[in-house]
Amino acid sequence: MSAKILGIDVSRWQGKIDWATVARAGYTFAVLRATSGNYYTDPTFYINWRDASEAGLALSAYHVVVPGIPARSQIDRFLSVLDGRQAAFPLVLDVEMDKTRDKKPVTAAQLTPLVVECAQLVAALDGRNPIIYTGVWFWDSNIQRRDDWAQYDLWVASYGGSQPALPADWQEWRFWQTTNEGKVPGVASKFTDLDEFNGTDEEFAQYLSQPAQKPAAKTKPKPKPKSSSPRLTGRVVAAQLNVRAGPGLNYDIVDTLKPGDKVEVFDVNGKDAWIKIGPDRWTAVTINGNLFLEIE
Repeated sequence: MSAKILGIDVSRWQGKIDWATVARAGYTFAVLRATSGNYYTDPTFYINWRDASEAGLALSAYHVVVPGIPARSQIDRFLSVLDGRQAAFPLVLDVEMDKTRDKKPVTAAQLTPLVVECAQLVAALDGRNPIIYTGVWFWDSNIQRRDDWAQYDLWVASYGGSQPALPADWQEWRFWQTTNEGKVPGVASKFTDLDEFNGTDEEFAQYLSQPAQKPAAKTKPKPKPKSSSPRLTGRVVAAQLNVRAGPGLNYDIVDTLKPGDKVEVFDVNGKDAWIKIGPDRWTAVTINGNLFLEIE
């Protein structure tokens, strides 16, 4: 009998990760949090993707579906953060929120069409049906029954027992999150989510051999026209400027810049940030971590 095919899923809460050590400990795949809603990018996503790829793990990314936000804007942010990175297996939609960003509860009748549209958009734009991450504790009471849910592979959160408890719309699982209190060599946090694939080594290899297909012409988004204007840039004026893994002093330093260095601006985040848009005209980008304006 083949050994279990093990993986982990991570976000900023796992802190710094030595992915080479994770790989040596026997973990084969990883799912990295990329985005939530249309407003949040996990600050560890890029460095985790780079380092986990270099360590040889099979990777995918997940997006947390946030109620009350249009599906298109959520999936656009998800794929823009991926920025062409090719997941080894289908992308993941994390479905476990039943309140809007401002904590207003939503009904199953409101949440269900949002999840349906998010899944359809990922399928159209990535070329593969997404995996749905959820648990019976959430799904059965917050999502309406549909005959077509089973077309999406299930990544089920179910802790304890020899087999996971499945939501009502599935008869089998593809990935199983077996615990949220795992201990993984190379991961800084006290606990890490542990996962396993439902199949043999050969079946996992076959699963990875099904790359994303180009979307059909009718669903393929039109490319944005190239602008003649350069991307927004910044110039270093400090004696030394640290580059950190995320928007805050609590993140690890990953590089340093010297006076006169210029950088392209892809995003603005952090506790407080303002930009000047004209003479005596300033606007807030973020205040206390709340995003008001996106840099494009």
